[in-house]
Amino acid sequence: MAADDAALRNFRDFLMIYNRMTEVCFKECVNNLNYRELTSQESSCVEHCVGKSINVNHRMMAIYMEVQPEMMKHALEAQQQQQQQQEQQQQKQQQQKQQPVEAQS
Repeated sequence: MAADDAALRNFRDFLMIYNRMTEVCFKECVNNLNYRELTSQESSCVEHCVGKSINVNHRMMAIYMEVQPEMMKHALEAQQQQQQQQEQQQQKQQQQKQQPVEAQS
């Protein structure tokens, strides 16, 4: 089930990137809708735009793959620190509850 969700999320992300790239390149390159086919200038522009978008995406993914382990490490450390603080607070609360009972005895 989790694998299906991950695959669906990946496919959705791919479609979003594809649609965004298509929209940007169309707006950038297609200036004349009078012809069925792209002009040579439009075709060249689309190839350049798509190539550039793919290269940017690859670079971003490479950087993300480098940075992600460090980000995960910091998130894990922060989570562990928060858990330790919660445990300390619980211990203090338990000690405070026990002190009045001991004083009355």
